Amino acid sequence: MSETNLKETYYRLLVVLFSALSIAIPLNGDLAYAQGEVKSGETASDVILDRPSMPAFVPGEIIVKMKQGAADLSEIDLRQLGLESTPRRTSGGELIYKLNSEAMKRMEALSEQERRDQTLEVVDKLKANPNVEYAQPNWIVQPYKSQQ
Repeated sequence: MSETNLKETYYRLLVVLFSALSIAIPLNGDLAYAQGEVKSGETASDVILDRPSMPAFVPGEIIVKMKQGAADLSEIDLRQLGLESTPRRTSGGELIYKLNSEAMKRMEALSEQERRDQTLEVVDKLKANPNVEYAQPNWIVQPYKSQQ
């Protein structure tokens, strides 16, 4: 195996590891999904909203990772989803999209739960796009001190 292939394999392993961690952390350490307690066919909304102590995320912000070689979302896709056309790009290549100003104004009149629901609906629509590797809300991560 060449050095380039070894580096690429190592990079892919890191991406998988961090992706797995990003899924585990938002579920509040709950291993139900990993242990098969979550039914197949459930959406992100179903899984997350059933949790009594759901971690917080920024309503209206969604992190999207496109599959390797896939183009970013088209202007048509962004308009249909109500997302701004200029996302921020993270150092890991993810795109942070925000709902456009019109959608955010509509969200102001909604309850906190309705804002979360609206964000999760867009996440589910993005996950259905075959060019999207993953989509998730922009989780608010806080340090945790364990009891020793």
